[in-house]
Amino acid sequence: MKKRAIIISLGILALCAAILIPLILIPRLWLTPLLGLAQKAGANILGGLPMLVFQGAASFKLWTGREAPVDIMLDKAKEILTGGKG
Repeated sequence: MKKRAIIISLGILALCAAILIPLILIPRLWLTPLLGLAQKAGANILGGLPMLVFQGAASFKLWTGREAPVDIMLDKAKEILTGGKG
């Protein structure tokens, strides 16, 4: 697979990227070049895990008609991804 370069200036990130939310679940474990640039430009970096959990919670409600236990779901997802006890 051919790698492609990301060409973006730090100035643009500083102006436009107040918050960068990648699809990477835990950015501190997989700091990509784009996340690194955004961090240097002062952007806040959030992991994609809350987005994944809230999408799952929305689907749960659509299918069941009940509110999902978001706190439990998020805690369990973090535990699994960080190698916590199962």
